[in-house]
Amino acid sequence: MLARRAFARGSGELYLLAYLLIPLGVLYAILVKNPKFTERYLIMVVPAFYLVLALALVDLLRWIQTHWKGIARSVGLVSFTIIAIAFLAASFSQLWQVYYGPGYRKEDNRGAAAYIAQHYQPGDVVVLMMDPYSFPYYSHDAIPSVPLQPGDDMEAGATDLNQILIGHKRAWLLLWNADFADPTGYVRHALEAAYPQTSVEQFQGLELKLFTIDHPPRFTVRTSPEHPEPINFGNRLTLLGYDLPKATVPSGQSGDVTLYWKAMRPLDHDYIVSLRLTDGTFYYWRHDRRPAADTFPTTSWPTGQVVAGDLQFDVPAGTPPGTYFLEVGTYGQGVGSDLNVLKDARIPLGTSARLATVTVTNPPDVPDPSKLEIPNRRDVTMVPNLRLLGSSFDAARVPPGGSIDLTLWWQTLAAGLPSYHARVWLENGSYRREVLDELPDAGKYPTTRWSSGEVVMDNHRFVVPSDAPPGPTHVLLTLAPDGVNPVQRAVADVDLGAIDVLDRPIRLTPPPDIEHHSNWRIGSFADLVGFSINETSARPGDHLQLTLYWKALGNSGNVGYTVFSHLLDQKEIIAAQQDHPPADGQDPTSGWIAGEYIVDHYDLAIKPDAAPGTYQIEIGMYDPATGIRLPVRAASGADIGDRVVLTTVQLK
Repeated sequence: MLARRAFARGSGELYLLAYLLIPLGVLYAILVKNPKFTERYLIMVVPAFYLVLALALVDLLRWIQTHWKGIARSVGLVSFTIIAIAFLAASFSQLWQVYYGPGYRKEDNRGAAAYIAQHYQPGDVVVLMMDPYSFPYYSHDAIPSVPLQPGDDMEAGATDLNQILIGHKRAWLLLWNADFADPTGYVRHALEAAYPQTSVEQFQGLELKLFTIDHPPRFTVRTSPEHPEPINFGNRLTLLGYDLPKATVPSGQSGDVTLYWKAMRPLDHDYIVSLRLTDGTFYYWRHDRRPAADTFPTTSWPTGQVVAGDLQFDVPAGTPPGTYFLEVGTYGQGVGSDLNVLKDARIPLGTSARLATVTVTNPPDVPDPSKLEIPNRRDVTMVPNLRLLGSSFDAARVPPGGSIDLTLWWQTLAAGLPSYHARVWLENGSYRREVLDELPDAGKYPTTRWSSGEVVMDNHRFVVPSDAPPGPTHVLLTLAPDGVNPVQRAVADVDLGAIDVLDRPIRLTPPPDIEHHSNWRIGSFADLVGFSINETSARPGDHLQLTLYWKALGNSGNVGYTVFSHLLDQKEIIAAQQDHPPADGQDPTSGWIAGEYIVDHYDLAIKPDAAPGTYQIEIGMYDPATGIRLPVRAASGADIGDRVVLTTVQLK
């Protein structure tokens, strides 16, 4: 209503609208580049805000008087009372915060300066990050202090540290919004890695650290990893290699890894690194974050500069001892897909790469199960001296042929267990089918090796049979000993809960809308009988709609394969891509029935910077766990490689 008045009348209403909206827009523009500024800087628009609120109340009252004259007075009085009470309550709550709450307390520079003065020793120096004025004021310039704000220039940070610390015995580091003075985190990480740290008191809004300078400073910016492993992520980021100070980690503890990155071009997306701990089949831990400091996004990286990022990885309690891998992938926020790992800057090898090998050992102390994050807790002694603590599924809804990752948490009550294997059934009414029979940890860590009190996280994977009926299906677990052992006989089934098996329609007649018929065999279970595409001429930024038509010769067993679809330029560099299991996972290859037809859609979004020219579309299948592609044969039976080139597309 105010906007309508402003554009109709101009003058006062237009001024009031601008007074309210322009500062909001300016603050938002500042926040995008510098989140140091917060909503408190909007205090300037308070008069306009209350004037707009008053105008709205007046208009509301006039509308009520026009339409509901009889009750206008009562409604107005009630509305005024409610608004007044709400206004007073909000005001008093914020007034309490001003005097007693933590939200409005100012930084305790006075207290920090007094503490440092009390514990100051000759040879100390105070390094000030971000605020170079408050400490000299409160300390009356009686204590040596030096400001340090290197920004994203890590070389300058190393040089400044060497100059500041030389000749000193201890260094106090006083931090206020240090992420903006040291966005790369270099100064803080370098000091913490180089010198022992003493615990000191902390103060409101500040962070205080004390380091003992036990050797002359020799800070440099490392650009060469101990383990060079160059990996090209989408021709945007290069992972140069890594440092792994500790390659053996007990379960329940953490390790550290330093990754060395370089931007190959100016980056217009904030890229995130996904670090995972895997045994090659299951993921035991995953964490996604910026590859360097949280305040140093990739959009701020200079092209070609080496950026080191320190990341921590966890080995969850209960992880079986053995050999694991640190795996890394990257994706841009808001992009919706991972960057490809590229060989020779053009050949995709998947979206992740294995970096380092980590050896996991048993923990020095037996963990307390009550303090562990175990889902669906239960306390079932399934066989003598072996207790089931909990269980989880990685998916609650799955189509026939889809796979389920089942995690079981066990605790041994005594050592010397016989060898047990887990057996899993699916049950839905009269339907009952065994889907799993294997030793813990795929036989790598049998129960005979478990020690007394040990907690073990035991991962399994099973495939829902293609003939499983739709609806809620119970997952039943039994432990069975190896061989004949009447004393250690398997107990009755334990119901781990239900999964919802989806209804998957089966098409046994060829689709009528196949545009281009073909005859390529992929692997031993799939015939590509045709494809359709909405355009053969497009522009950068357009979307190509590709449909593949498969005829199943059978299923792919326990492996559900992923289909890749790429738009390639003349150098075979990817300009558009979409990979997923058939029908976006609703028709997994492990559930195909011989003779059925599968309609499979792909949306190829062409990169906005793709150059004009002739492009080709290739497709194929690969194992998502290994990245290995299936072989392709022509109708004649001739082996034609591991991909099918369907057609060409002209980009204008």
